[in-house]
Amino acid sequence: ISHVAASRVIQHLAATAPDVVFASVQLLPHKPAHPRRLSVAIQLVVLFGPAVKPIAQRVRDRVGRRAPPLTGAELTRIDIHISDITDPLL
Repeated sequence: ISHVAASRVIQHLAATAPDVVFASVQLLPHKPAHPRRLSVAIQLVVLFGPAVKPIAQRVRDRVGRRAPPLTGAELTRIDIHISDITDPLL
């Protein structure tokens, strides 16, 4: 599977996690380069209200557990960044 396809799978997994409104994924350079090992940075927009740290951990766990069987890639690093918090009532 291509890195682009793997990033789309990871983005979908992150974006459909509970309390996540939006997710974007950036692949990070892996040292040394390896075709099946990926490191990713995930930017999240989350809902106002729930604690942020557990949301980030749920996304990390979900992506770490579900992405490898779907993509064939080994995720060596998953960085989660909360870039914004939004109120669903606005």
